[in-house]
Amino acid sequence: IGLDVVDQGLLLAADGGGLVRLVYPKDPPAPREARLTVVKRWLARHGIAPADETVQMNGYLAATVTGMLLSHSKDMYSREYLIERMEHRLGTGIELSIYPRLSLGPGQRYASKGSYIVGVQGPKGSQLVTLSDWIVP
Repeated sequence: IGLDVVDQGLLLAADGGGLVRLVYPKDPPAPREARLTVVKRWLARHGIAPADETVQMNGYLAATVTGMLLSHSKDMYSREYLIERMEHRLGTGIELSIYPRLSLGPGQRYASKGSYIVGVQGPKGSQLVTLSDWIVP
């Protein structure tokens, strides 16, 4: 089977056929595009050319969440307080990220803990099709 690299390192059958299933930890392209329109407009307004979407969206998330946390820190600048506020914020806020659901808690190192199962369709497997709801193991 020939393989092509599509969407940041995922391997798909080159002919687009067969039963290819992937564990996909990000929003599928269509919902992600709709949700991240605000971020893309902000980048364009500030003269930042589109590049690596994952890096740009993660950078935007980190900067906006950290800025919000610092502006609401009540002059309590400690690492522990910042992390505690971030754990609370990511569990309750709507963040603009390539990951659909983010949450943190004590001792957790990953904010996105689930995935979708996706398949491929179209010419040469050019489209991802969501086959499951968000699954958290």
